[in-house]
Amino acid sequence: MCIRDSINAEYMGKQNQLAKGFNLALSQNERVRKLVREERGKLLEAVLNVDKILSGSDGGELFEDFVVKLLNLVFEGHSHGEDESMVRQGIKLLIDLLAEKSGAEKTKLQDSFEQLGFSTKVLQILCDTKTSARVFELLCLLLVELLDGGNRAVQLNIFAFFSKRTDSQVFIQTLANYIAREMRLVVSVRSEDECIAYAVEHLREVRHRFDIFKLLRLLQLFAEGHNEKLQSYMRFQYNVRKSNNLLEQLVRLLEVYLDNTCLANYHKSLACIDTI
Repeated sequence: MCIRDSINAEYMGKQNQLAKGFNLALSQNERVRKLVREERGKLLEAVLNVDKILSGSDGGELFEDFVVKLLNLVFEGHSHGEDESMVRQGIKLLIDLLAEKSGAEKTKLQDSFEQLGFSTKVLQILCDTKTSARVFELLCLLLVELLDGGNRAVQLNIFAFFSKRTDSQVFIQTLANYIAREMRLVVSVRSEDECIAYAVEHLREVRHRFDIFKLLRLLQLFAEGHNEKLQSYMRFQYNVRKSNNLLEQLVRLLEVYLDNTCLANYHKSLACIDTI
């Protein structure tokens, strides 16, 4: 019986290894990646036009129901430690839903999302120490889209969350760590060739990539429209054990950019000035 169990365990181990290898090969295959992107694009197009595709007066309700399910997929998927790739894809789809809109249409969609408790759920994951770096970055991008244009309702709910939760320190500290890492990276880029290569890579606009430009944009949107409460909170978190003065860190970051001038740092310094 023990020998049989041992053989079965060895067989299952090899089978799992083969399956993982097959899945890895599929995920790296450019044709498969292209098909996935095309399918995701079709899904996004269907979602964005669902109210036009569906006839009758319940189209808006069905769209809202879909968004709720998508948000729950992200939130519950993260809470129960389910497949992270599924969680990431869900976040990307939510980013795309908002990014495809502009002006009054976008504000209306932001307000609809916020009525569903969007910012609170997003911040709960951002303040979880178990959240992976990639999920954290994608959720920051989602916050950027949710705040774009200086949505006042979203700002107020974010401040209410920060002011009532001591675990907001996790989120602020992680942002501070990103700024500190950026300063180290800038100093490490020495040669002109390195600087040019860095500029070519990082000045391209990529929707789902979180970089220092997106981080600065997020901090800027926190205070958009002279939101003094959130602005002050970024300087001093009065309800946590260790406060981070993000404004002071941005001033130091600007000094680093000015001390290490190149094309990439020039554009970053402008974004930094805009945020400060």
